[in-house]
Amino acid sequence: MNLINSTTLFSSLMIASVENNTAIFRLNTDILETNLINLSVIFFLLIYQGRPFFTSLLEERRTAVLDKIKKSEKSYNEALDKLKEEKSKVAQAELAAKQIYEEAEAVAESIKRNGLAQLEKDIKRIEDTTQSSINAQQVSVTIYLRQQVALLALRRVVSKLKTCLDPQSHSQFIDSKILQLRKQK
Repeated sequence: MNLINSTTLFSSLMIASVENNTAIFRLNTDILETNLINLSVIFFLLIYQGRPFFTSLLEERRTAVLDKIKKSEKSYNEALDKLKEEKSKVAQAELAAKQIYEEAEAVAESIKRNGLAQLEKDIKRIEDTTQSSINAQQVSVTIYLRQQVALLALRRVVSKLKTCLDPQSHSQFIDSKILQLRKQK
């Protein structure tokens, strides 16, 4: 009969024998050989003496986990509150931006209408003046209109040049116009 030695609890309580290539397992009832008394003393000490230690250890871990859960829920709720506040601020900012845009459009339209009305008034005044004193002031009115148109054109050209030309191309443009003026004389 061959005995199989093993270190586990169940294998120490069992005896295996091999006869004629068949395995037979039986319960080993020898208390001293299986160390059943030692094992029961260890289990007793672990269960009755170790219970308060393991219970307090598990309780501490449980409270630590619950505290972490409460903290994370609190920070989650705070984040939700902040998100709501920021969303309301964004909505207010969008509303203010929309109002500013609408006001700017209204002001631009008003300026455009006033500018057109003013321009029409100026044209009417100039026509009336021209008609009443065509012979006497024809030259002065023509000079005045030319100056105004030239001034307006110069202002527009200067503003266009400021936005379109860099310093180098600006210098080249001025030089070419000076050369053209010299050739005309």
